Amino acid sequence: MDLQGWGPKDLGFHPIFSPIKTRKTARKFIKGALCWSSVGQEVEALKRVGVNDSIGLDLVPYPPIVIKGDFHHQSFDDKAFDFEFSNVFDHALYSDKFVGEIEQTLKPGGICVPSK
Repeated sequence: MDLQGWGPKDLGFHPIFSPIKTRKTARKFIKGALCWSSVGQEVEALKRVGVNDSIGLDLVPYPPIVIKGDFHHQSFDDKAFDFEFSNVFDHALYSDKFVGEIEQTLKPGGICVPSK
C-alpha cells in the first residue's frame, strides 16, 4: 500500500509511537494494537515501528488496515488488544461508552494512549 500522500500526518504519529521501536520489550509485549476512529495513518505508523498486527476502526473503512465500526459500540473480543490509541477521544458523543469499550477490549496491563 502506497501511503506517500499521507506524508506529514503519518509522520506526526512518529513521536508518539517511536518509543515502541526503541524498546525491544515493548515490541514483544504488543501483540495487537487498535486505533480508534482511524483513517489509517496511525495503523501504518504502528506497523512502521514493528507492531504489525495493528488495525484501525472507523465509520468509514479503509481496507485492509481500517475496518468499519463505531467506537461507541465495537465488535472485538474482550481483552483483545495490548495497545490502543485514539487521537479523537474528544469527538466521542458518549465518552463513558467509549471508555467502556476501551476497558472491554484492552488486555489487563495493556496501554491506552488517548491523544488530541
